[in-house]
Amino acid sequence: MIDAVRCAENIASIGAMYPLNNTDYPDLINAAVTLNDCIEMKKSGRIKECISGLKNVVRIYEPAASLISEYSKCIIKELEEKSKISEMDRLALAVKNNIKAMIAAGNFADAKKMLSEYRNINPNDVEIIELASALHGK
Repeated sequence: MIDAVRCAENIASIGAMYPLNNTDYPDLINAAVTLNDCIEMKKSGRIKECISGLKNVVRIYEPAASLISEYSKCIIKELEEKSKISEMDRLALAVKNNIKAMIAAGNFADAKKMLSEYRNINPNDVEIIELASALHGK
């Protein structure tokens, strides 16, 4: 899939050098210009517009369909990976908030147990030290 991204970016760089509606190779150049716009939209987080633009690339230059399909799969995979990361961040935040609430309520035994479990799951979280120090001696 990385090859699809690299290929799409190479074609888009050609499009960046030409004006839209070029007369030399109109379909290919127009598709490359549109693809370049799509890549810029993706970089700026405008994913829906990017996907819509990719459909236009195929309408303009049908031989690009397989490349655009692979490139679209890369975008979807990237979005799925980002959503997994953010889901993990949300879960971690919820666990840490629960630990803080337990500490505030004086429920130190449960807070220690939850912190220990969280430490096993996410040992690199720097907030573990802060939470552990809040529980020290309790």
